[in-house]
Amino acid sequence: MFFGFNTPNLHLIEDARPAWLAPTAWEQTDALASLAQIGATVSRIYAFAVDTPTLPVAADLFHLALAPGKNESGPWVAVPSSSLVANAALFAALDSALAVARANNVQIIIPLVDQYTWWGGIPAFCALFNTTNTTEFYTSPTITANFLAFVSYLVSRTNSITNSTYASDSAIYAWETGNELYIVNDDGTTRPPPAAWTVSVAKTIKAAGAIQNVIDGSYSLHGWDEAIFRGDGWDAIDGYTAHYYETSIATTTTTTFDSSIPSAQQKKEYVDAGAFLAVVFFISVGVCGIILSYPRLLKIHIASNISVWAFMFSDVKFWKYRSSAAVNNDGSSATLDHELMPKQSRISTSQVSQSAERTPDLSPKNQGVWTKSDVRRVFLVTVGFSILLLIGAIVLLAIGSTATASPQSTVVQNPTYGERFQKDLAYIINATNNANNNSVTGTKNKLFYVGEFGLSSYEQYSSILEAVANTSYTNTGYVKVGGALIWSLRFHSRFGGFWNHIESSTTQSYHLPGFPVNLSTSLHIPEKTGFAVDEYATTALIKSYAGNKSISAGTTGGLFGSAPKQAPILNVTTASGGSGTGSNVVLNLTWTGSAGAQSYTIQRGLGNLTAVEASFVNISAGVSDAVASGSVIFQDFVAVGNIYLYQVFGVESGGLIGPSSNIFVVHT
Repeated sequence: MFFGFNTPNLHLIEDARPAWLAPTAWEQTDALASLAQIGATVSRIYAFAVDTPTLPVAADLFHLALAPGKNESGPWVAVPSSSLVANAALFAALDSALAVARANNVQIIIPLVDQYTWWGGIPAFCALFNTTNTTEFYTSPTITANFLAFVSYLVSRTNSITNSTYASDSAIYAWETGNELYIVNDDGTTRPPPAAWTVSVAKTIKAAGAIQNVIDGSYSLHGWDEAIFRGDGWDAIDGYTAHYYETSIATTTTTTFDSSIPSAQQKKEYVDAGAFLAVVFFISVGVCGIILSYPRLLKIHIASNISVWAFMFSDVKFWKYRSSAAVNNDGSSATLDHELMPKQSRISTSQVSQSAERTPDLSPKNQGVWTKSDVRRVFLVTVGFSILLLIGAIVLLAIGSTATASPQSTVVQNPTYGERFQKDLAYIINATNNANNNSVTGTKNKLFYVGEFGLSSYEQYSSILEAVANTSYTNTGYVKVGGALIWSLRFHSRFGGFWNHIESSTTQSYHLPGFPVNLSTSLHIPEKTGFAVDEYATTALIKSYAGNKSISAGTTGGLFGSAPKQAPILNVTTASGGSGTGSNVVLNLTWTGSAGAQSYTIQRGLGNLTAVEASFVNISAGVSDAVASGSVIFQDFVAVGNIYLYQVFGVESGGLIGPSSNIFVVHT
């Protein structure tokens, strides 16, 4: 079982500016030696670049183009039985990559075509034949014939370095029919490539004599054509691959609740409701108190020395309030200055309306008079309502606050990468078992591996690595789980520092052996140099799985240490502007790094005009070359009028690498 990194630029460097570049053998060696050092036995390149005006490359720096207009006597060679030409220089770079891979015991996965426009891919291939309908890539006889001709040309190619055909090259682990292939329907839905097309590609590869696995390049996110598990598909395809990235398409979020325990949202609602009831309680108590203490505010008129409280517990039978509706029995308006009427008063009918003697007739509704029972009833209702508000507020606040301290609900989030892998694996196992049960050509074992995962969190990476590793100890039927490769690794640059790739502000390329990036170094490395803050932890995680030989080879654990180590190549230039301050000059040091070096030690010696001899002394140690390609790695301030000699050592866990293959002499 393998664990490691995708190395997409092993045959074409997309991160070079202003134009893309073919990698050198030195850069390829750095990449593959770095992988070998951590125990990675498989890596994966990107697909082949197709001629398109949108590529930021130098003229003709793509793998495939249409024959008209290309100079076939130059770097271009005809692809037999097609209208295509191939870039001889770039395929020579692929020859070199495979030769270096073989030397480092690393195998390469090769996808044949890209789904997307970044490297040209299917859109550019279709454009070569004057169509923007990418579905025709799978259905057009002309386009299909040209693509299959390229596939045959590629697999039959003889490596210019090893003299082996690609078909027989053990450095190739597998051929993928493409990278993340799927079709977008007219209604926006998606489907996998047709099985018939996938089978035709597989048969073309095998007809060229390929000994390697042929993998269905369908994007797992959009599923596989079920026909690939039957008939010709079953016989032609050797395995399947899956890619895992954060997406809202693959899954939906489902939330379930325990009826006895409120969720976080429910808890908030309880607290909010309780707080509201508490506010209403205090308002109602305040209003009630005002009414009882200051009845005149509501135009209630009583004797100044008797409050409502006193009225409720006195001998007064009833009290009146001002009301435009209050009238006497004879139709005259009631006086606005009613007084309290004692229980035993003897009032003549000539002085007061006769209705005053009939207490039951005196009501607030028709005469502006409240009896003692009326006032007590209002008081009790108000007090009772306030008490209920208080109790409700206390209960709701108690539920919300106490529930917050413990788990409230079971929330099923979008599945982790590991869970998605397990689901896909279960599907592949089930389909494979069914196919074997119905096969008339005998049972077949199939390969399944994670070709890409990444652009997420350490937790996601841990989940999928653990899930893949654990399949070594479970019954997967006729399916062999190959391993998993994270996206993606960039290697040392020929110009010093590293090539790097920015996926997003928080997710960038990785570099071995992994660096704890300091974004505020003395050289002021910008944030977006391609070195992400998760680099050190993530590379350490991948190394722990790649180097665990109990998983990958069945032996004891530990990292490899036998991979070749290239000594640094040093270059020293005078800083722009010449001298520093006074009699000093500033020298810029860059060097090509060593695979596996975590830091570097710089030595300087003082020579003379007749002989280049020096006693070297350390001038700096622990210097990191985790900088963008071509950046200054170290600056030295020296006096003018001397001869200085420099050399650099790489430092790794096993000791020093070097000294640098050259001693650089500087006259100041």
